[in-house]
Amino acid sequence: MYYLNKTVLKLAIAVLSVICFNSNGFADSKFVAKVNGKGISWKEFNSKYPSFEAGMISMGRKITMKQYQKISRSLTPAQRLQIKQLLLEKLISHELLYQGSQKAGIKVPEKKKKEELNKIKQSYKSDEVFKKFLSTNNTSEKEILARIEKDVAVGLFMEQAFYLNATSSDKEVKQFYQKNIARFSKEKRVQISHIIIRVPKDASNKNRKDARKAMEKVLDRYEDGTDFADLAKVYSHGPNSKKGGEMGFFKKSDLAKNLSDAAFALKRGEISPIIESNAGFHLIKATNIEPEIIEPFDKIKNELVILQKKSKAENAMKNYLVETIAKSKIEKFLK
Repeated sequence: MYYLNKTVLKLAIAVLSVICFNSNGFADSKFVAKVNGKGISWKEFNSKYPSFEAGMISMGRKITMKQYQKISRSLTPAQRLQIKQLLLEKLISHELLYQGSQKAGIKVPEKKKKEELNKIKQSYKSDEVFKKFLSTNNTSEKEILARIEKDVAVGLFMEQAFYLNATSSDKEVKQFYQKNIARFSKEKRVQISHIIIRVPKDASNKNRKDARKAMEKVLDRYEDGTDFADLAKVYSHGPNSKKGGEMGFFKKSDLAKNLSDAAFALKRGEISPIIESNAGFHLIKATNIEPEIIEPFDKIKNELVILQKKSKAENAMKNYLVETIAKSKIEKFLK
């Protein structure tokens, strides 16, 4: 999975934290939305927006701060509005789940709230740095505790209302395993060594023929008993020639089709025929093979039960939100 690392994410949040979306001219200057009369403040919205935008931009990709800033600056007003709308929908769903937790009588112990607050404090280098964060973001420990209370209450509600009520039969778990077997498989990999004699794209037919003849001589020397690694060091134009052509392990999808077809047809220790490509002529040796491994059903059955229950719980929560939204009074002031 690609991602913004923690340092880059913190910088991204710092950059965007100076942005405070103007609420002037909206129907309610204090709230970005109201859910059954309960307001979602612009302050909360603005505090959540930086990390939300960073997540939307990275979308699981591993990107640098410079790349992030470039993408962020290139967002059109319509794209930025779409991100804001997605965040607002997320906050509305969170508020509905919190209201559900309160109807269910869920209470968060003070001890739990303080434990979570201490975890947040410990993520900063010192108390002074944490206090600076509070000042910069115009917030307080009291406000953070209130958010913690809501987050924990929502988590408990989701667990009690959806996860604990989710059931999973042996038949369903087996079907889930068969449907998602790729998730529980380790794909075959081949460790290869490689010799390439490069040919320019605009090379004449004569030059290509000469390059093939040169590779045929390399193949002859190998068949006469010369070590493949020694041949790679002398004749290969590849970047790993000094390492005897050693390239490491590859999945089939990692290589160009003609190379992967050849590599994955080999047994351990075998060498391919000469392979022609736009880049030139290749020889591949399979130095090691890791076979495909499929985790046995019985070995991961407990894990599958958990995954199946989570999937059912997520679907139940989505249905709950659809029904609750239909019965709720929701006012949005984001434009």
